[in-house]
Amino acid sequence: MYRFIETLCVRKGKIQHLVYHQQRVDQTRRTVLGLDGQLSLNQLLQLPDEWKNIERVKCRIVYSSTLEESTFTEYLPRAIRSLRLVTHDTIQYNYKFEDRRLINHLFARRGAADDVLIVKDGIITDTSYSNVAFFDGQQWFTPHQPLLPGTARTRLLNEGILKEAEITPGDLSRFTHCSLINAMLPLGECAMPVDNIGW
Repeated sequence: MYRFIETLCVRKGKIQHLVYHQQRVDQTRRTVLGLDGQLSLNQLLQLPDEWKNIERVKCRIVYSSTLEESTFTEYLPRAIRSLRLVTHDTIQYNYKFEDRRLINHLFARRGAADDVLIVKDGIITDTSYSNVAFFDGQQWFTPHQPLLPGTARTRLLNEGILKEAEITPGDLSRFTHCSLINAMLPLGECAMPVDNIGW
């Protein structure tokens, strides 16, 4: 049986953007496992009292047909100031599988950079743990074919804050900054000049 993970941000005791996480869990269970019933995160996730006043808490769940694990930790963002482009043309990570061995293998190729930016079939996709967005001075753009369509990315697209575009390594000079985005990282919090991205 496949196992999947979901990471949710909790701020001052409140789970953020729960509807997007619920949609992804439901879609994953329906598409991959053939299960129609909902795994209600709102009912299953009970935040312990000691975490309710912490500014930002990372809730990590592991699930398959049922919720198998849930853990809460205070979130301390990693310092990501540089990215190394790495190529892998057959990588598949359409669903948030617990098995991340290939991604971890690519991360190990980061060299002196803080993380990798994965290129598939000549197109920029994601870092090892986040979607990305690129700023051209007026608008934020996100790769149109990410490895994993993240919940934060989906929400920002729905809100009109991001636009999709095909972005190749050769296109990076059109942009000024790159931002990592995921459920724990708001757009712009973990950003760097595109000059800090290279092979």
